[in-house]
Amino acid sequence: MNPTAGNHSTGDALPEQKNFNVGEHLHPETPPAAGLLLSFQSQSRNKPAMNRRTFFSAATAGSLITACQNPPPAPTASSDPIDTLVNRVRNLGAIPVEELHRRIGRLQQRLAGSGAAGYLVEAGTTLEYFTGIRWGRSERLFAAIISRTGLPILICPGFEQGRAQQQNSLQLDLRLWAEHEDPFTLLADTLRDAGSGPLLVEPTTRWWIIERLRQSRPSLSLGDGTTATDHCRLRKSSVELERIRLANALTHDAFRAALAGIWEGMTESQLAERISRAFSRMGVRGGALVLFGPNSALPHGSAVDRQLRVGDVILIDGGCSVSGYVSDVTRTVVFGEPSGLQADLWRIVRRAQQQAIEAVRPGIAAGQLDDIARGIITGAGYGPDYAYFTHRLGHGIGMDGHEPPYLVRGNSQPLEPGMVFSVEPGIYLHGQFGIRHEDNVVVTEEGFEILGEPPSEEGMRVG
Repeated sequence: MNPTAGNHSTGDALPEQKNFNVGEHLHPETPPAAGLLLSFQSQSRNKPAMNRRTFFSAATAGSLITACQNPPPAPTASSDPIDTLVNRVRNLGAIPVEELHRRIGRLQQRLAGSGAAGYLVEAGTTLEYFTGIRWGRSERLFAAIISRTGLPILICPGFEQGRAQQQNSLQLDLRLWAEHEDPFTLLADTLRDAGSGPLLVEPTTRWWIIERLRQSRPSLSLGDGTTATDHCRLRKSSVELERIRLANALTHDAFRAALAGIWEGMTESQLAERISRAFSRMGVRGGALVLFGPNSALPHGSAVDRQLRVGDVILIDGGCSVSGYVSDVTRTVVFGEPSGLQADLWRIVRRAQQQAIEAVRPGIAAGQLDDIARGIITGAGYGPDYAYFTHRLGHGIGMDGHEPPYLVRGNSQPLEPGMVFSVEPGIYLHGQFGIRHEDNVVVTEEGFEILGEPPSEEGMRVG
C-alpha cells in the first residue's frame, strides 16, 4: 500500500504510490512522515525515479527521529544474510525496440479508430512507456507527439539534445528549441502535420502545458487521452510481467534477509536501512516503510522513529523497480510471541486477502474484490465500512506504484488478463497496532497468479 497514490507517472515506483529507483529508478508514493524509509522513490505517470509513498530523503528522515537519539547498535554477528545476496539484474536488458514499436502501433490503432489526429505526452512514465526515454519534468517542455502513422516526434530543449539521443533507441526525430524561443510555437507547428481531428492529451499532463498550447493554436481541439492511455498500459505484456515478477522476487528476498538480522532496541530507520542495503546488494534501488508497535496502526506511517520492543508488531511496506517496473509488498510479523489478539487479527486479514485473491478472474468488477475482503473483516467484528479497514483494497501496479485499476467500492471496471494490482486488506487498532498483508496479483486467462509467496502463519513470529 503506497502512501502516495496516483495515476501513471514519470519514471519508475510503490501502497498507493511509491517512488523508488531500482537498478535505475522507481516511482512516487510515500507519506510525508513514515516509519522510515529508504532512498527509494516511486514515480507515477509523471515523475522520474522514486515514489507509493514518497520515501523521504535521508535528511528528512533524520529530522523525524525524535524518539531515540542513541539507539543501541546492532549486535555483532559472524554473518549477515544481506551479505549473501547477489546482483540479479546485471544481465537484464532494456525494453526491446520491437516492444516499443508494438506499443506505438497499438496506440495508433486506437487513434485511427477514434478519429483523433494524435496524442500528446510530456515527460513521465507514459512517455517512457512509448519511447523508452526516461525524463524528469521541469519548467522546460519535453514532450512527444504520436500521430496516427509514423514514429513519435520529440520536442526537446536544444541543450538537452545529447542526453536525449543517448536514450533514443527508436531514432526519433528531435525538434529542438533554444532557451529564448517559445517551445509551444514549435509544438503547434509540429501538430499541423498530424492531420485532422482532435489531439488527445495524456491524463497527467500539467495544466500549464495545455493552456500554453491552446494559446499557441486556439483552433486546436483537445481531448482526454485517459482511455487511449489505459487501453495500452493496463494489460501488461510478457516483457513487462517478466520485470514485475523479478521486482517482486527481489522484494521478498530483501525483506527476508533484513528481518533475519533484527534486534531489540533497533529503530524503524535502522531496519529500513537494512532493507535498502539488501536491495542494493541485488543491483536495484528500493526501500520500505517500516513501522513498529503502535506506529503500525497508521497505514502510511508516523513521524516518530520508534525502537523495537518484544511483542511489537513489525509492518514493512515497500518494493523496488526493475527496468522501470515496480513491486509493492507488505509483510506484518510480531517480534517475539504474538498475543492472542495479534494472532487473531493476523488470521482475519489473511483470510480476507486470500478470499479476495481467489475471486480474481477475467470479467469480475474491480470493486467486487473490495466488497469480498471488507465483508470478511466486517463479519469478524471489525466494521462497519472503513472503521478498522480504513483504505481501499488495492491499486494497479506497473511503471507507477499506483495506477489503474483501483480495487475500491463501486468501481465497476471489469478485470482483464494482464492486469496487475495489489491486494492489501488491513485492520488498524489506533494506539495498539495494525495488520496488513499485501501481495501483487496478475489476472490470467483462467484466473490469477500471485507474484511471490503469500504470508504464512509459520512466518508470523520473528526474533
